[in-house]
Amino acid sequence: MPRRTQVWTCIVAALLSVATVAQAQQDDFPPEDNLIIREYVLTAEKFDSFIHGVIAVAAAKNSDVVLARELDEIDSEPAETLADLRAQITGHPRVFEFYQRQGLTADDTVLIPLVAGYAAAATAPDDPILYADRIIPSQVNFMRANSRLMDRLVEAYAVLFATQ
Repeated sequence: MPRRTQVWTCIVAALLSVATVAQAQQDDFPPEDNLIIREYVLTAEKFDSFIHGVIAVAAAKNSDVVLARELDEIDSEPAETLADLRAQITGHPRVFEFYQRQGLTADDTVLIPLVAGYAAAATAPDDPILYADRIIPSQVNFMRANSRLMDRLVEAYAVLFATQ
């Protein structure tokens, strides 16, 4: 695997829970889920809102043991389908609330990091077809044009996962 692809794969890993990364690496999302992922439209506004949600969760979890526990529970729950991922977030309303305050839906909360991670990984010049079954050129182009958003998201996740 080329070095740049390895770096983006690490970023994808930082963006997604351990269970989700394992799922993504196995290419086991059902075809209908891959279609939903391919059809999701990333926007700078939604992406920025998601980052703000992550930052808010990270700030709150340090003083809220119940929230911190819910974040830990999410990582241990099934993640075989998008329905599982939606259930993870909606099943933990204290966590989901931070994203809802940013105007995001459960689908946004699940799909933004997935699509961004896959599209960012596909920006590697030596492996542009990485995750080709899950992304489309417009998603990859969005990530190329908005790489600073990805940098900010990685920074936000680093803070969130620092004490988990």
